[in-house]
Amino acid sequence: MLQRVLALVLAFCATSTVQAQWPLPDADRKALESESRFRTLADSELLPREVSDFCADINGLLAMPGDRWSATDARSAGGILPTRRLVWAARSDAYFVVHYEQGGFAHTYHVVVASAEPDASAFKLIWRASGPRLRDYPNFVRALKANDFDSEPLLHR
Repeated sequence: MLQRVLALVLAFCATSTVQAQWPLPDADRKALESESRFRTLADSELLPREVSDFCADINGLLAMPGDRWSATDARSAGGILPTRRLVWAARSDAYFVVHYEQGGFAHTYHVVVASAEPDASAFKLIWRASGPRLRDYPNFVRALKANDFDSEPLLHR
């Protein structure tokens, strides 16, 4: 029992230390706060594969809004369902902002921000964070200004 408690404390401390190392850069924060530059993508619009991959689960899957997905940690019979589902995505000329939910032991919400390379041939992961469920891009901007997010490591999953 003591070992489990110690392991949890160490994991919490390590997570807190790691999160502080990946803040959203100020220039990117300022650009993201400019709501008029962003438009929400329609459900029928596809994310670029590289951007979708930044949000996909361990099996490379990301359910679209309204699609079947695994919201709990119970395995689905007859196949693998995605454990992550897109809530909404928005884009500007330079950025994609993707809000998705993740199922499992805890149901959580996340945001991924990616920027287009100068020649628009690829995308770079800028920021990944967990936070509240957000209805739309204006809610994201309000949450961003209120610092309602916990930054996550920029590891590609």
